[in-house]
Amino acid sequence: MANVYSLKDAKIGDGPERILLLGDSGTGKTRFAGTMPKPFIADFDAGVSTLAGLDVQAMSFTPDAVGWKEFKAELNKWRKEGAQYGAETFVLDSLTMAADAALQYVLDKQGRDMSRIQIQDWGEAIREVKDTLGFITTLKCHACVIAHLQVEKDEARGELRW
Repeated sequence: MANVYSLKDAKIGDGPERILLLGDSGTGKTRFAGTMPKPFIADFDAGVSTLAGLDVQAMSFTPDAVGWKEFKAELNKWRKEGAQYGAETFVLDSLTMAADAALQYVLDKQGRDMSRIQIQDWGEAIREVKDTLGFITTLKCHACVIAHLQVEKDEARGELRW
């Protein structure tokens, strides 16, 4: 059973904040993340142009095996050296595209492509993403993960799945 907590006496800013921004494409998630304290944006979503005029550090990664490998190398720098680039907020934009890149990375390691995905590939890709999210939550700065709503229609039942 879930616990109910009283937040009456809680204080904002007691420690690094952990935020998930979830919404449809084009709703301003990236721009909003760019207004967080001294953000570093790891961009898989090709959306940094929406940050024009803001004081933001960003690094773009392609949503493929190469991009995921480069992203992991960047995370290793954060692991060894702490916050990079004077950042106070680490932003992953977006989890949706990063997860696709992680799957491509796994397939590339196995010598397969998207037409030959095996169940264990999904498991390894999920582990990659889970480990990454786990690491991001240990950073000594604020962390924000952006994700998109994805709706799929079950053609047999006519139902929508989120």
